[in-house]
Amino acid sequence: MPKIPIEKQNEKKEFSRKEIITPEKAETLKNLYQNKEFATIQKPPKVSSKIIILSIIISVIFGLLAGFFGALYLLTRKEIKIPLFKKINLEEILPKREITLFTEKKITVVPEERVLEVVDKVSSQLVKVFFSKKIKKGEILSGLILPEENLGLAVILTSDGWLLTTKDIINRKDLVLEILTSEKKRFPVKKIVFDDLAGVVFLKIEGKDLPVVKFADQESQILGKNLLVFNKFSDLDLVQISQPRFSPIKEKKDFIKSTEKFSDFLKINKELNESFHGSPVFDLEGSFLGFVQQKNQIIPLSHFRSIFESVFKNEKIRRPFFGLEYIELEDILVSSSDLEKVKNGVFVYTLKEKSPAFLAGLKNSDLILKVNEITLDEKKNLTEIIQEHKPNQEIEFLILREGKEIILKAKLDSLKF
Repeated sequence: MPKIPIEKQNEKKEFSRKEIITPEKAETLKNLYQNKEFATIQKPPKVSSKIIILSIIISVIFGLLAGFFGALYLLTRKEIKIPLFKKINLEEILPKREITLFTEKKITVVPEERVLEVVDKVSSQLVKVFFSKKIKKGEILSGLILPEENLGLAVILTSDGWLLTTKDIINRKDLVLEILTSEKKRFPVKKIVFDDLAGVVFLKIEGKDLPVVKFADQESQILGKNLLVFNKFSDLDLVQISQPRFSPIKEKKDFIKSTEKFSDFLKINKELNESFHGSPVFDLEGSFLGFVQQKNQIIPLSHFRSIFESVFKNEKIRRPFFGLEYIELEDILVSSSDLEKVKNGVFVYTLKEKSPAFLAGLKNSDLILKVNEITLDEKKNLTEIIQEHKPNQEIEFLILREGKEIILKAKLDSLKF
């Protein structure tokens, strides 16, 4: 292809530029510049900074709302279907889904799947208690148990057949009872042992390899904790701990507590109907922590766990006796300057004559600060600490008397029932 000289190329470019502006276009440009309406060009009005900021805030708010409702949708659906795609199973992607709302209290909305897991786990650890009945030969109906014939539920403590229920379910020792397991196996009750102090009842059957309950830790019994309550009709209710340590106070004398009577309970956030009285209570890990005593109170595990050993070995209750009535320091208006610095403790109110407390040298108005180096506070009261010990054990007290700290020792006696 022949090369064009540079001069010729420049001439061609100049010719091309001249050809672009035709006489008609030149006339149009001339008229445009002579038009007075276009004598000046105004700038577009300036947008206010307030409008810009407001637009950003509104965009952020709508973005947060969209994200919240989108997450809520995902947490409350088992699956989603996207057009042109297959269904997505959210239970496989997000197996443990729960929503936590932060208000004045922390409230957890428990998914149904979590509750069903606990029910499936603990159902084999529960048995139904009913009056023994003879099955007549040839009469099938005589072996059936009506729902109202079910006295209540008991939990399995040992694999060889020790069970636990409450006095709300069984109130007499001379009853002839049977139990029915989740596998529809029937066992006659061989032994009934009452613990009047805690209000619980031990039952013994001849079992083998029975599934036993797991016990909850006392430290886990905190405000707002979710609990499941089972009743004899196989109903269940989801409740929450509203007070980890609750003492019913109706009169001034209710402030006086005894080392031989439990007075602190777990309080829940709702009143349960009568069918739940005496029912076992579990947390959402499937751990057993007590029984419903009244409409909104629970007998905690700490009231009776210490006597398991004596029941399993000797088939009877052995409780320690100290013989002291007291008032907790937090319930008293302190006027003494010596006591203003003391945060925890109990005042000695009365002493039973010749009791271990009396023989140890305790006096009325002494302030007990510690027992065996354990501080008396909202986590443990004096009654629970005493009842965790066995008869004939020695305990040590740190007391405050007339501004001086004194150490005393006492040997526990056996509580007579």
